[in-house]
Amino acid sequence: VEPAKPIGKPGMKDMVKNSDRPPAVRQGGLTTHSMPPKLMERLVDDVARTAGVSADQVILDRAEDVTWRDGSLGCPQPNMSYSQVLIDGYWVVFHVGREEFDMRVTKKGTFMRCEGQTKQPPIRYDD
Repeated sequence: VEPAKPIGKPGMKDMVKNSDRPPAVRQGGLTTHSMPPKLMERLVDDVARTAGVSADQVILDRAEDVTWRDGSLGCPQPNMSYSQVLIDGYWVVFHVGREEFDMRVTKKGTFMRCEGQTKQPPIRYDD
């Protein structure tokens, strides 16, 4: 098993097609996405800034195209209401050390970190 490799800005341009294996994905990581490289770079920068580390310490575990059930992107918060429409986007999960960063992203580039007990998975069409 190949050890996880850090994801850094030099490799971002390589993360364009589903068939390209991003340089920072550990063996067996799920990477079936069509996310624009600049959006991935924004996510990595946000995670690095939040964790207080450099971008090369951010490890990508998952990146996939998904459809979220509603405007909460699978991360509803108490006392909030959300648009009740399907939202195409991405499910991206990083880790820094032992801390997980579960990022919920729209195709338009809006993103948020999903934390807590209310996490919901995207729609699975193969269920």
